[in-house]
Amino acid sequence: CNSPRQMIHTLLLALPLLCTASVGVPPLHKYNITGDLSVSGISAGGFMSVQLHVAFSNSIKHAGIVAGGPYWCSHGNAGHSVLDCNVDPGGIDLNKLYDYTAKQVAAKTIDSSTQLKGSKAIMWSGKIDTVVPQGTMKKARDYYEHYGVEVTTFFNFSAEHGWPTNYWGNACPILLTPFIVNCHYDYAGYILREFYPEGWNHTRGVYHDGNMLKFEQAPFRPKGHASLEFTGYIYVPNYCKLGGSCRLHINLHGCGQNAGVLGTDYVKHTGLNQWAESNRVIILYPQVGASVPNPAACWDFFGYTGKDFALKSGKQMNFIREMVTHIGAKMN
Repeated sequence: CNSPRQMIHTLLLALPLLCTASVGVPPLHKYNITGDLSVSGISAGGFMSVQLHVAFSNSIKHAGIVAGGPYWCSHGNAGHSVLDCNVDPGGIDLNKLYDYTAKQVAAKTIDSSTQLKGSKAIMWSGKIDTVVPQGTMKKARDYYEHYGVEVTTFFNFSAEHGWPTNYWGNACPILLTPFIVNCHYDYAGYILREFYPEGWNHTRGVYHDGNMLKFEQAPFRPKGHASLEFTGYIYVPNYCKLGGSCRLHINLHGCGQNAGVLGTDYVKHTGLNQWAESNRVIILYPQVGASVPNPAACWDFFGYTGKDFALKSGKQMNFIREMVTHIGAKMN
């Protein structure tokens, strides 16, 4: 049996989840979605973005990865994740990752890796990132190129660990919450323009608070919750609210960047929303919360939700698929 001290510790870890119940939060609405799906994320959200891109390559055609790593980098082991993915990327054996990918393709637990060819991956890794070393991102680059993905890298900025913007955040070389760094470069605008070049409006839009909508995630959470928050956020431009045809982009926060910790600082300041407003793109911001196996509120790239964490059947993977499908996009 657990000691009283252990029980109190467990309750304290679970408290952020218990305090974020979706009282009076509206449901997620449906929209008129067209075009390719795309995804982006930072840190654990970057790893998760790669997982989604690889596993759902029939549906998700492009990915923006900030301080993430290659598919199945952790081998489903937290210790392996810390040692190889976050400390010494020299231990990442790409041949093992290719073998695992091929095995899952053969088992039809992920989409065919041939669907990755010609898709885009736009990667940001600061030269002085002390959380996810640049070597890990170089392994992610090599993994992607193995499958014919068109890779663009931003590896020359003297940046610490953080989502890069050109208007908000800590100074570029500073490691500090909210882990958004102002490196005077518009990464968000660049990735959306590359993902959706047709008819791109080069005039940056204006962010509207009223278009950042909170919605109830509970209907999409699997049994056991999988460390998922009760509420999520979605930025819906005026044109899309009125029923116009819009694209859908998914953005995934990193550890400690969830709304339970930062409020709306992260979802408001990625730089994605302004370009979304002027280019008819809806931005979905799913939210992970803190829990006993996941006290830092990280997306699962190391197996705390189960052995299938990186497969289409994974709890968090399917959670995102259910939301995307509900919104009106195809994600099979």
